[in-house]
Amino acid sequence: MDSKQLTALVSNYPIDENQFIYKDYGSGLINKTYCIENTYTWKKYILQKINTAIFKNPQTIADNINLASNYLSEHFPDYLFPAYIKTKQNTDYYIDDKSGTWRLMDFVEDSYSIDTIENIEQAYLTAYEFGKFTSLFENAVIDNFKPSIPYFHNLSLRYDQFIISIEMALPERLEESLSIIDFLKENNHLLGTYKEIIDNDTIPIRLIHCDTKINNILFNKHTNKPICIIDLDTLMPGYFISDLGDMIRTMVSKSDENERNKDKIVFRAEYYNAICDAYSSAVNLTETEKKLVPYAGKYMVYMQALRFVTDYLQNDIYYPILHKKHNLERAQNQVWLLEELLKYT
Repeated sequence: MDSKQLTALVSNYPIDENQFIYKDYGSGLINKTYCIENTYTWKKYILQKINTAIFKNPQTIADNINLASNYLSEHFPDYLFPAYIKTKQNTDYYIDDKSGTWRLMDFVEDSYSIDTIENIEQAYLTAYEFGKFTSLFENAVIDNFKPSIPYFHNLSLRYDQFIISIEMALPERLEESLSIIDFLKENNHLLGTYKEIIDNDTIPIRLIHCDTKINNILFNKHTNKPICIIDLDTLMPGYFISDLGDMIRTMVSKSDENERNKDKIVFRAEYYNAICDAYSSAVNLTETEKKLVPYAGKYMVYMQALRFVTDYLQNDIYYPILHKKHNLERAQNQVWLLEELLKYT
């Protein structure tokens, strides 16, 4: 995007479009993000274009964030929460002439994010911060919040999609996936546990983040402590196993989901224990939830393995890939990690 186009966008917000500079910002893959800075006041903002191919109803995201912001302002006014800046027309978003959907937020000064976890303290602080965030809404009316991606972490749906993809797959891709398919079918007891939670309504629905990677927390440059949680597009009602599980999935291994070498998929028990301990100390879990803490990581890794191999069998229609077998390798990566989790828990 050139400066002329960006100036036209900024003119729809209550800042001087003639006195700012901008640059690409962040490492996110979903939304296009810019940092813009007023050259008179030197105040910074984050401007984002929402990926409406994934978030088909951006207003649901805005409604959830506004509800959360209002609740925190009333009950926890000291908690830093990066809400939207309204347009001059008092809307949450600006829609450009190509139907692009844009939002503006304040930039959080003296902050930084972490893409790759470096030590146990970071794991503990991240888990505690996400747990604290959920705990703040313990007395909120969760029914007022709506799913920004319906059925996002519905394991039953993901398993059904997996079975259908097997039936529809090209022979070559099916053959290459057989060992992964067999493993996932053999471990569908993890789906049985999920169905028991749903069918018997055994644990409470909470307000959760649903994308609890470490780079969705901003840390203070001076203290190295968390400042706030960001990337709230997936803020929605759900079960604690989603947030705890995704932290385990993305932080206990030395390598991420793109690692192709099994020897580098090293399960770090000390990181696992730190994440579980921190999250459990931050959230007032019910007795049933406490019993499901060992299930959380297995649930999320199993689901992600299902999603990767399903996408491969469907000829890579969802996840961006760098080469033909990328999603197959990602699925294998998650299978290796799940094997380690099954041994440990």
